[in-house]
Amino acid sequence: MVAPLAKEIVVYTNGDESVTQKISAVLDGRRVTIESRRIVSLQRKRPNHPEILVRFDDGDTRSEAFMVRISNPLRSFHAV
Repeated sequence: MVAPLAKEIVVYTNGDESVTQKISAVLDGRRVTIESRRIVSLQRKRPNHPEILVRFDDGDTRSEAFMVRISNPLRSFHAV
């Protein structure tokens, strides 16, 4: 798991309330932030730079140094 390597962990659920609730229940009490807002775009902050800008449907943005996609998050988080 990434927890020993990361200062902060954010799980993006892209507006899916069902997934947000299920993941929240599994990760309750752990050092994880669950971001449930809908994502409208992902882009690099600068060319040839790893930092990623996450843009939400409310116009807000968040910058991430590293992102991973998990195809079946509910199954993956049970192993945390």
